[in-house]
Amino acid sequence: MPHLADPACTRISSVDLRPEVLRDERGRDAVYDGNSTERMIDGLAGILPIDCLTKLRTYDCDAGDLKDFDVPRDHVLGMIDGEHTNTAAFRDFLNLRKYMAKDCVVLFHDLNLVFDALLNIETLLRDEGTRFASFFLPGILYGIAFGKLRKPAKKALGPLAHDSEDFVARARRDLQERIAKHLHAA
Repeated sequence: MPHLADPACTRISSVDLRPEVLRDERGRDAVYDGNSTERMIDGLAGILPIDCLTKLRTYDCDAGDLKDFDVPRDHVLGMIDGEHTNTAAFRDFLNLRKYMAKDCVVLFHDLNLVFDALLNIETLLRDEGTRFASFFLPGILYGIAFGKLRKPAKKALGPLAHDSEDFVARARRDLQERIAKHLHAA
C-alpha cells in the first residue's frame, strides 16, 4: 500500500472479510492460509514507519455490511481486489460506491478475470447517465474516474491504456483456455 507512506493521504479504509478460501473465475479456489487483518498490519509494520499505520482503519466484513459501521463517505481512491469473480467485483463496486466522493477514482485488480463485471459496471453507469472515464491498464488494472478527476485521469492514464475491446477479447480467450486446462487436468 504505497498510499500509507504518502503524506498527502490522510485516511485509508480497508474492507475485507479475509476468508482463507476465495472463489475464482478460473474455476478453482484461491487459498490464503492465515489470512487476517493482524497479518496484514504486521507485514505493513515491517516495511513502513508506525506513524503511517495510524491512518489505516480496518473493517473485517463484507463491503455490503459497511452500513453497520461509521464509515466516511468521501474517499477519493477506491481499490477493489477481493474474490476474483464477476459477481463479487460487481457487488463490491455497488457497495463501496456510496462511500466514494463525487470526484474519485476506483481501481480494480485482476482485470483479466473480472472483465465482465467491469463491462456491466460501465453499462450500469451509462444507463444512469453517470459520466466517467475508464481505462484497461497494464498490470491487470482497471481504473474508472468520476467527476473532476475524469480529465486528469484521461491525460495521465489514457496513453497507457489498452484498447478495451482487444483486451477483453484476449482476456476472455485466455480465461477460457485456463478453465479448459484446469478441467482437463482434473
